[in-house]
Amino acid sequence: PHSTCRLEDFLWAAALIDTRAWATVAGEEVTSLVPAADMMNHHTFAQGSVQRVNRDASEQGSPTSIQDAVVTVLAPVKAGQQVFIYYGELSTASSLLRFGFASLPNPLDTVPFELDLSELSDAHAAAMAAHGFRPDAQQLLRAGPPSWRLKAMLRLLHLSVDGGEEEALLAQIAARDADPSSELSLENEAAMVSSLREVLLSMLAQYPSSLKHDLDLLGVAADSPMRRLVAECTEVQSADSEAAAMEEGAELTDGARACLSHVASQKLILAHNFMCVGEMERAIALRRERS
Repeated sequence: PHSTCRLEDFLWAAALIDTRAWATVAGEEVTSLVPAADMMNHHTFAQGSVQRVNRDASEQGSPTSIQDAVVTVLAPVKAGQQVFIYYGELSTASSLLRFGFASLPNPLDTVPFELDLSELSDAHAAAMAAHGFRPDAQQLLRAGPPSWRLKAMLRLLHLSVDGGEEEALLAQIAARDADPSSELSLENEAAMVSSLREVLLSMLAQYPSSLKHDLDLLGVAADSPMRRLVAECTEVQSADSEAAAMEEGAELTDGARACLSHVASQKLILAHNFMCVGEMERAIALRRERS
């Protein structure tokens, strides 16, 4: 009843369980609270390892076994240093939604986007389907080189259907007599790389501030690898728009810091991909000079 449980009390308890409960197995999967252990924060490279250990509880009058949570430290820890544990493979979006925090950088992060399919013909669709590609599905961009699957789809989209050699190549690909996972021609490869750059620029344009601005607000150290990446990638150094109202040195709430870390992590992925696209563009330019 409302007299004993107010809405704010219920929300507090629900948030406590959602963010601190552990899924354990003691005969069957159960959700439980583990005092003290649930105070440990997550880190991708945690020093602590959590194990669930069953022990006989018959001596204590319990008909079932009791499961202990044992945290073992796997690396030296200095006095006063925080001991982290690993919550699992969490993207920044997942950790922000489930636990209210964001770690930067996060190698598990992705940036979702969709391909422009305005020029997709039946011939293109048949070639895509033959190789199990789903261009209409949401695509995910990760840090590092663009995936072979994304590059293959863009190669196919840049094959013309004007009745010439490229349309014949599309038919061969649909019949699985040719493979779009490798280069089809130098000009097609150049068009694919150009499309990659357009995709990255359109994604970057959705953010109201630059990556440099975000790192400044987050107080990221000048010698951080993230700073070096920004220095090398000119695309993410673009001037901030008027929508980026927060100034350097502004105080961030914990929630604002977590959300900004999530956005910065996505921009870092774009920066990595811009660097890879730049390398591909230079390689194509060099081949054209030699030919």
